[in-house]
Amino acid sequence: HLWPHLWPHLWPHLWPHLRACVATELVSRPPPLVHACVHMPGMPAYALYSRLGVQGRDEASMAQVMEGADIVINMVGKRYETKGLLPVDGEGKFSPLKGSRVNFSYEDVNVGVAASIAKVAAATPSVTKLIHVSCLGASPDSPSVLMRTKFAGEEAVKAAFPTATIVRPATFFGHEDWFLNWYAWMGERLRMVLVEDGSALVQPVHVANVAKAIMMACESEELEGKTLELAGPADYSRAEIAAFVNDITKQNKEILPVPKQILSLAGQAVETTLWNPYLTKDDVEVMSLDLVSDEAAAKAAGHVTFADLGIEPTPLEKIAFQYLHRYRKGGHFVYASGYH
Repeated sequence: HLWPHLWPHLWPHLWPHLRACVATELVSRPPPLVHACVHMPGMPAYALYSRLGVQGRDEASMAQVMEGADIVINMVGKRYETKGLLPVDGEGKFSPLKGSRVNFSYEDVNVGVAASIAKVAAATPSVTKLIHVSCLGASPDSPSVLMRTKFAGEEAVKAAFPTATIVRPATFFGHEDWFLNWYAWMGERLRMVLVEDGSALVQPVHVANVAKAIMMACESEELEGKTLELAGPADYSRAEIAAFVNDITKQNKEILPVPKQILSLAGQAVETTLWNPYLTKDDVEVMSLDLVSDEAAAKAAGHVTFADLGIEPTPLEKIAFQYLHRYRKGGHFVYASGYH
């Protein structure tokens, strides 16, 4: 099996299911794998695991690492555009007026890389399955460039590899997420912020449930060419999520509603100045959207849900405390009797 990797919170949950398989990870930048997987059982079993590097625009390197693989799982994705230190032109030369600092745009990652992976997979004789991980909310009409390019990426993948399985997970939660951890991180260092009144809805899904669904797609011919729409058991407003995280972390800071226009300007400033921005202009657009699954609409579109797969999605409340308590001042033990 072979899969490109850029979502470190999803990969560790797939690995325990795949320890009996030969696994190659195709990476453009090595993630902190040991740190990300420290809580996962079975992660030290590296004997059947190897990591090979590729460049996102180099199809020859993709073909080299796909040779002999039977399944390709594409988890490449980025919530912000990566940038260099100085603006350069198309030939890589410094150009302060006509150049750009962006080296991989949303279009490059979500459409270009996805299309290349699908094209190379289709041309590799040993590859029988392609599973492409997109996201819930992908739409050509979305105000979010992330969501528009995610949809365009799905179309490019299906054009190159018609039997590809498309996976559309809702907002992930789990130990390495950038969802609950984001609210906790913001509350710890700055303030938890909401776009306007925080009324936009999310339907968070546990990353382990999505990993299980992907494994079923690996093993089932019936899911080829299908779209998996995977959402959690309940929806919440962004304001409810912020209050929930605030309660667990006991930060007791006032949650700050911010007008969308002002927060967009703040996001633009942050992504311009920081290599790994904690907020972008497009993040604000995403946080303004209702990212929930309409089961009736999913059925009408022929999409596959957790119910169809026989998977019971894990409630947010069952997992969140396991990793959010570390944001408490002094840690969990300050509040637990018998430790002081």
